[in-house]
Amino acid sequence: MSILENSQSGTFVANITIDDPDNHGPKGVWQTHSCELVDSAQDRFKIARTSITNTLLVSTGVLNYELSASHTVIIQCSDSDSRPLTVQKSFLIQVIDVNERPEQMTLSNAVVPENGGPLFVGELSTQDPDNAQTFKYSLLLTSEENVFYIDGNQLKTNV
Repeated sequence: MSILENSQSGTFVANITIDDPDNHGPKGVWQTHSCELVDSAQDRFKIARTSITNTLLVSTGVLNYELSASHTVIIQCSDSDSRPLTVQKSFLIQVIDVNERPEQMTLSNAVVPENGGPLFVGELSTQDPDNAQTFKYSLLLTSEENVFYIDGNQLKTNV
């Protein structure tokens, strides 16, 4: 099973199905099953139940690939007999990394002397929750004199 990181509460993960030998006999399908989480991976997952289905959903916990690429849940299901029998199983849920928006861009220096000619102003750096990201910087607005320009991750002056 897998789920995208940062999935919202209520996002579908999987349908839970139980193969009950009682439902293969001459009576046909007569047993239903009620499932619950024994371990919800710190409230990251929940089960939505109806009279005939059990569905694993994202709960309120954080799914962050950079913190943990997988989580284990333990599900226990009971049949509807007057003396219910149970089955318990653990499942590994993979968290799929998605590209997230950079969080902050900084400039190491924002002060240059007046009339200093062409100068190195400072280095641009960006914080991103995703590891190993590279960034391309560009100026969105420039003055008529084109005083500034970007060279790689460096802000420089022309004049």
